[in-house]
Amino acid sequence: MDCQRTVEFEIFQHLRHRYAPGIECNTESWFCLALPHEREIVFTEHLAYQWLDAPAAAALTKSWSNRQGD
Repeated sequence: MDCQRTVEFEIFQHLRHRYAPGIECNTESWFCLALPHEREIVFTEHLAYQWLDAPAAAALTKSWSNRQGD
């Protein structure tokens, strides 16, 4: 489902090599998916994780868009 929410942000200088030349901004679009039942989460992208409440997680993120409380 499209959440009708987008956030535009400047790409960190040290990450711009991952994008096409001249690209300085990224648009993040929000979507959600309702599942028919609870699923086990399998992490394959990161080496470590921790479960935190929203304020503690927001304090650790480097992205200002991930710090928003919406």
